[in-house]
Amino acid sequence: MKNVFTALVLAETTVVAGMIAAFFMYEPPVTWLDAVRPPQCAVTSDTLVLAHIFGPIPGESPVWFVTGSTGVWHRREPVKTILVVARTTAGSLRLHGHRLDGPGELAFQRDVDGDIARALEIVDPWHDSMRPGGPSVMQMYAFVPMYVYYPSAGCWELIARVGDRTVRIVTLLKTEVAAAFDRHPQ
Repeated sequence: MKNVFTALVLAETTVVAGMIAAFFMYEPPVTWLDAVRPPQCAVTSDTLVLAHIFGPIPGESPVWFVTGSTGVWHRREPVKTILVVARTTAGSLRLHGHRLDGPGELAFQRDVDGDIARALEIVDPWHDSMRPGGPSVMQMYAFVPMYVYYPSAGCWELIARVGDRTVRIVTLLKTEVAAAFDRHPQ
């Protein structure tokens, strides 16, 4: 009986010690303050380019950013995204991005089986375009589908360069807790 009791105490002590170690080794992806109150972020305003297809979307000529995000960050989940590129500017499309209010870089993936990269270059975005909206829309715009990986919640800047034009698009992703506080103001 004494051996069983000793084994139970030893097992319980091991579990508690493991939980304490895990607690002190855990690094949250955002600060505790950001988890309940998102950082201030000057997000890019929406425009009504192609409103009949997408509704209001952020960006400016020649690049707009259609994101499948709800504005809530989910760890390790890529966000389906479409870049709308005006055919008025020629050249390859180059993308990269970073967090404005902390450390972190965006990562991109062209398709589900593609490589994940910190920067993405598409030599001919007009050839790689999806085909929504019919021929008249396709004559004016290319629609480049991809996935974007956000390593954490926060204020993110996507930098898109087409030919000699650069467009910066800023977006905010909140934690689920911060988004819940936004829906239920005090």
